[in-house]
Amino acid sequence: MGIEHGSSQRPGCEGGDHRLTSKCLTYREAVEHLRPKLLSEFDFLYKKLTTALSKHLHQKTVLLPGNVSAPPGFHLYLNHRAYSLPVFRMHSDETFEQFLQKTDVSTGGAVRKAIEKEASASPPNTKGMKSSPLCDVESRISFTLPIHMPERGGGGLNYLDFSDTSKVYCKHGNASLCGVVRREESKVGSLYVHNATLLHQVGHWPYHLLDGHRITLQGFGFNCGGTWYIY
Repeated sequence: MGIEHGSSQRPGCEGGDHRLTSKCLTYREAVEHLRPKLLSEFDFLYKKLTTALSKHLHQKTVLLPGNVSAPPGFHLYLNHRAYSLPVFRMHSDETFEQFLQKTDVSTGGAVRKAIEKEASASPPNTKGMKSSPLCDVESRISFTLPIHMPERGGGGLNYLDFSDTSKVYCKHGNASLCGVVRREESKVGSLYVHNATLLHQVGHWPYHLLDGHRITLQGFGFNCGGTWYIY
């Protein structure tokens, strides 16, 4: 799989567990190494996830095929006092075009080709798209499945709500000041889906010595030819 060869060429990556970090592996090397393990160990979870998303989106949902991207992955925040403070960055997730541009560089266009090959059997449901005649670049979603949340609450999703435009500075065109921070508390076993353009951050939670872990399954998706592909 090129793991030993690829990682050993980088300074400080000759041995040890750090060989499996982003410092020592390219994205493609990590996919080659971890994708089979994730699919083998968590096949039951991915099946439940695609079924739930299919029902929510009212269209077929599948894992992005081929060995060009990782399946949805796990975010593990172990107990730490810093997480009781608002230390997580407010951000929006990458657009579909940014995703393709990034993977074109790291995979030589393999992701783009895999998507178009997979979607080519279905008629396009959009037109005039820049990235692909088959894919809706505005359809990009992000999703979170909480697996373990801090017992004392918190750790949900903070996001900026721009729906209130009644304030004076909103009326004068300063939209950046119109956002109000809202919080969506996360419940284990519930699936949370939002548009990738939503400005959001992980919400802080009370520190507790014995239990403060936050574990979620995270992923993204986009629609091509009437099918949602997630990774």
